[in-house]
Amino acid sequence: MGEAGAHVDNFMGPEVYYSSLGTQGFLRLFMEMGCVIRHVEFDQYPELHTYMIIEKG
Repeated sequence: MGEAGAHVDNFMGPEVYYSSLGTQGFLRLFMEMGCVIRHVEFDQYPELHTYMIIEKG
């Protein structure tokens, strides 16, 4: 599951720093905004992607 916090990645070459709310943080934010969570899907290991379908409330 996506971890909240600061991250570093160099997949595309240069090292890139970024931050994320994490999967739970994004879901919590969408629900607080009145959105409807329609679908959450996690990619197959070892990939770390999460796909979400969110309906605007």
